[in-house]
Amino acid sequence: MTLPAGERERPSAVAEVARRARQTLRRNSRVKLVERIGLTMVVLLALVYAGDYTSLRIPIPKGRPAYGTVVVRPYYDVGLKSGKSDFYFLEPQRQTCVNSLFPHLGYKPCWYLRRHARPRIAM
Repeated sequence: MTLPAGERERPSAVAEVARRARQTLRRNSRVKLVERIGLTMVVLLALVYAGDYTSLRIPIPKGRPAYGTVVVRPYYDVGLKSGKSDFYFLEPQRQTCVNSLFPHLGYKPCWYLRRHARPRIAM
């Protein structure tokens, strides 16, 4: 049977259901891939954190100090009514830090304190 010009044969109901099923499977496989990648990233981050904590508690490599000290020079930033700021500098203080990637045991990492050696205290 020939169709008039400009008209196409309509897909059967079974073909339409199969096409929708393929689209759904493709979409679901993308979602599952994103979920797997996200879960893998979370597990890797947890493993790195656990390894960092272990290397802090059990000195790896031997002889590496677990703790360090950094001299910080905090200052107060007091806002005035005129919209300007007044600065009050405090005496330098030695602050204990941990030689690790992440903060542990209530101490900040030494690499972070070295980069932020002048903490601003807003008033």
